[in-house]
Order: sequence, then C-alpha cells, then structure tokens
Amino acid sequence: MNLFGEFFQEQRIRETQKEARRANEKAVDATSTTLDLRKRVDGLALANQALFEILQLRLGISEEEVLQRMAEIDGRDGVRDGKMAACVVPCRSCGRKVSTARQRCMYCGSPVADGHLFEKI
Repeated sequence: MNLFGEFFQEQRIRETQKEARRANEKAVDATSTTLDLRKRVDGLALANQALFEILQLRLGISEEEVLQRMAEIDGRDGVRDGKMAACVVPCRSCGRKVSTARQRCMYCGSPVADGHLFEKI
C-alpha cells in the first residue's frame, strides 16, 4: 500500500509541476500582451497630442473645447464611463441591423460605414 501511495503522490507532483509551467507560460503571455498594449496606447497618446497641438496652433481650439467634446461623446449612450459606445445601425447594403463596432456586416459582409472614426481602426 505504501508503494501505491508513493506512486500516486509522485504523479500528483508531476501534474502540479505541469500546471505550474502552464500558469507561468500564461503569465509570460499576459505580460507580453500588456507591454504591447501599453506601447500602442503610448503611441496613440503621442499621436493625439500632436494632432491636438496642430489644431490648437492652426485653429485656436482650446483644451476646454476638447474636454467638453469628449464629455459629450462619452454621454451619447446615456452612460458617462469614459468609453465610446457602439450603436446599432442598418447595413447600407442589406438593411439588417449591425453594430458600428464591427468592420463588416455579419450578414452580407459589406463594410460598416457608420460609426466613430476610431472604431474603424
């Protein structure tokens, strides 16, 4: 019985080690994804700042105007949560309802032309 117990315990140790390796691989993947997303967010922030400064210099747009417009866009869906909400619109080709968060109509495959510019990126 002791030999059986030892075998069972060794098998559980191997399984636990395998699970630990899988968890470590997932953590490494999550860290890599997070770093990639952070780099992308930093690049978008830099591009947005550059665009704002160009508009400010050429058109005299103030930070307050931008902040007010951001608040307006944020509240369009009735929830002030710091996000742009997608909306449902009729497809220009087939007429069925499709979310503006989609790139293409899920029914006919036509591009979804409506929605916010940054939903299309």
